[in-house]
Amino acid sequence: MSKTSRVSALEADRLVHALDEALGQMVTGDYWGHSLVATLATQKARAPAALAFRAAQVVLGTRALFSDQLLRDLLDPPGSGGRAAGEAHHLFPVAWLHAHEIKDRRRQSQVANLADVGWHENSVIGGQSPAKYVPRLRERLGLDDSKWGRMCAEHALPVGWESMEYDQFLSERRKRMADIIRVGFRKLGGEADAPPVTPPWFLPGAELVWNRIVETERALRGSPKRHERPLRVPFECARWERNR
Repeated sequence: MSKTSRVSALEADRLVHALDEALGQMVTGDYWGHSLVATLATQKARAPAALAFRAAQVVLGTRALFSDQLLRDLLDPPGSGGRAAGEAHHLFPVAWLHAHEIKDRRRQSQVANLADVGWHENSVIGGQSPAKYVPRLRERLGLDDSKWGRMCAEHALPVGWESMEYDQFLSERRKRMADIIRVGFRKLGGEADAPPVTPPWFLPGAELVWNRIVETERALRGSPKRHERPLRVPFECARWERNR
């Protein structure tokens, strides 16, 4: 840090330019759609891609699954050494997977099978299949289709995921996790000149809303202050559906 503090303005500009070039070579369309998706096929919760997903969720203001608490608050370590407010939950519980002959721990603990929930909700879910616990928790928490759709979008969960085959679910969620990372990257200033990300998996009937978002983003990119534009995140559709 002491060395970087003495870097001249010219050297800083050159460094930024070099970093932009390096990112431009690595972060291509294939990276988001293929390379990043492939790196998310891991059971290591602290793998760079897994951490990038959680960081993107924090940047985008995501709330914990089945909760109204912001994820950034749940991820803070407890001050007194007690139980953390949030926990990584297996969406398809280990006990259920084991009962269905999925016994390889690497498959059970894929990062695509994990989501941050409040510890109380994690305790309630136990070893039930998502097809059983999701409807029960939705009813208990008053999550109508609009609220549930937004929550699924924030956590990169495809609509109807609770009834999917396990391997299909993992594959579909990894794609959405990569898109969440990409949206977070853009909110931090990346891909300034790229066309807007338009998730194709979202709620039925949301195409008109996304067309308006695309038009707005393109207009903002053409303005002199385009670096100050607010980026839209995937759950804008649900917000529109809820307030319609």
